[in-house]
Amino acid sequence: MDLSKFDPEAVKLFLEEATDMQDQIEESLLTLEGDPSNEDAVNNAFRGFHTIKGGAGMIGFEELQKYTHEVEFLLSDVRGGSRNVTEELISALLSSIDCLRGFCSELEGKDNFDHTLAESSLAQIRILSGDSNKPEEPPKQKSRKQSESIPQESVGKSTPKDNCSRYLIRLKFSEDILESGGDPIVLLKDFHEQGECYVTPHCHSIPDLEFLNPTKLYLHWSLVLSTTKTMKELEDILMFFVDEEGVEIKLIQGPPEETKIKKDINAGIVEATTEKPRHSNVQESSKFKSPNQEEPGLASISQKSKPNFPKPNTPKKKDESGGSIHVSNLKLDKLMNLVGETVINQARLKEFGQELRLADRRMGDIYQQIVYDSDIVVRELQDQVMNIRMVPIKGTFLPLQRIVRDYCVSSGKKIKLQIFGGETELDKNVSEKLGGPLKHLVRNAMDHGIESIEKRLEKGKSEEGTICLRAFHGEGHVFIEVQDDGAGINSEVIFKKALAKGLIDEKAELDEQAIFRLLFHAGFSTAENVSDISGRGVGMDVVRQEIESLRGSIFIDSKVGMGSTFQIKLPLTLAIIEGMLVQVEDQVFTIPLLSILESIRPTVDQFRTMQKQGEVIEIRGEYLPVLNLSKVFNLEREKKINEEEICVIIENNKMRCGLLVDRILDQQQVVIKSMKENFFQIPGIAGATILGDGRVSLILDLPSLMIMSFKQN
Repeated sequence: MDLSKFDPEAVKLFLEEATDMQDQIEESLLTLEGDPSNEDAVNNAFRGFHTIKGGAGMIGFEELQKYTHEVEFLLSDVRGGSRNVTEELISALLSSIDCLRGFCSELEGKDNFDHTLAESSLAQIRILSGDSNKPEEPPKQKSRKQSESIPQESVGKSTPKDNCSRYLIRLKFSEDILESGGDPIVLLKDFHEQGECYVTPHCHSIPDLEFLNPTKLYLHWSLVLSTTKTMKELEDILMFFVDEEGVEIKLIQGPPEETKIKKDINAGIVEATTEKPRHSNVQESSKFKSPNQEEPGLASISQKSKPNFPKPNTPKKKDESGGSIHVSNLKLDKLMNLVGETVINQARLKEFGQELRLADRRMGDIYQQIVYDSDIVVRELQDQVMNIRMVPIKGTFLPLQRIVRDYCVSSGKKIKLQIFGGETELDKNVSEKLGGPLKHLVRNAMDHGIESIEKRLEKGKSEEGTICLRAFHGEGHVFIEVQDDGAGINSEVIFKKALAKGLIDEKAELDEQAIFRLLFHAGFSTAENVSDISGRGVGMDVVRQEIESLRGSIFIDSKVGMGSTFQIKLPLTLAIIEGMLVQVEDQVFTIPLLSILESIRPTVDQFRTMQKQGEVIEIRGEYLPVLNLSKVFNLEREKKINEEEICVIIENNKMRCGLLVDRILDQQQVVIKSMKENFFQIPGIAGATILGDGRVSLILDLPSLMIMSFKQN
């Protein structure tokens, strides 16, 4: 595809809108399959395709515009009641979503899309529409009666192409414009009459129905206008809105030459937006469309002509909703890095304040108070930036619906995916990296967990299996559960497999949790047959590694015949943590505070060396393995156990052990800096942070230290 013919700004605008629309359409289609009579689902899917078609026309992407035009016609038949919702129909429409993503990926320059997939999908759409053998009728063959019935305002005035200029217009008005007597529809119509105009409505700011105020304007629009008018003439249309922050007119490159395909599509816009049935035997009445409902895009523009009006000098009311803007992830990451540097500088100021107080007590007290007040502001700034980065986990959950649906079609199983706690928020970076592990866990639940229909009926279960996705906050973490009501995990089968692979000794005594942890060993698989979903011996170890790279942990709970639950425990953010600073020899380490259970100063009598368990410490009748950090990291001299040392008891992945340190220095917030770019990965080290005195403190990687401890012992 020749990307040079598209205007970069218009493409960026289109891709932002199309990405959101694709996810919304897919969710609506999956809802429609489960509830074929759902009017909102089919209307939302139709609007989504219509919006993408309008955006494709806005940037001159004719192939995508023609493709979505065909899909839109098929959905028009569904809305009109002339076509039933079937599995074949939903499959074809979901395939069209994959094609849309391919088109957008190529337009963004990320990947080359195989356009034969779009041709195959288009052929299937036409077969379902009943038009596979019907040749397309060019506009010039339309009867005079047909052409006269088309309102000229709906397709825009035709303008000479030689002297056309192309403008990108953004119209984002105050939410109070309706209360002030303003009518944005009149402005849209005025622009529409100036030439060839493509309108894209933006619906991101529309709140839920319970919070919607009918006197407020939540929509805003983007227009690409090809016209012979000058910039001054267009600005005159907006003469009463020039002071609005969201109103902008920008000259961009000229429009592409109008091809026959584009003429055909422009002529057909009215047919889609005015809900004309494609077949003569379809009734004019719509099954799903409500009488007062208007379509987005060009057809939503009022046909009633009104003159421009002055903006009343009424005082603006305070914007209670706050509105919303799109911000690049790179800008958020940069902002978070700056906040991290501010936290480091704050620690340096505290360090200097202690020295100043020793030199001059009065000046030191004043300085400490200033630093304390500044620390409150920095904490608030940090919390606000972290809140900006927080996103609902629903966006990670929703793509799994498509995976479950496609698996059911191919396997013949009946599985229902239930989602709870989709509004739970976590860091955007965590959410993005969580998609892979969740997909694998859901696929395992479908393939290994949920039985076939016959087996479920034999066991007295319903023929439809259930997979539940839950998310909730607790203990300063985000917990995510993948639960199924399938066959469960047989610990004896795992034990025998591990013996056969030589992973454990025959005399090994393992509890159920220890046996379940064998599933995360590289190359371990309990699948009897290799399939596209599972059985290759790769996956669960990668799941564990990816979750631990997010400083999280995963637990398994299962009962044979009743099902399994995989619980993932994740931090709210990856950037800043509360840590305990400890000293070992001359090195300062940071231990994540949420993993610390307690700190004790043990006596010599509490230490034991036990057969098959190595060095342990007795705490209230329980023996825990011990790691001497001085020995683990090969510091200057090996530390001997004595009553001078401190043992920090930590817990991770439901395993506990003790870390021997020399001193506990402080508890403070630390900014995590990755070391992977400049150093090899060091076992037991997750990253580093800079202390107030300029020293570097290594942050301990507790999962790998736990594994190291249990391997040694």
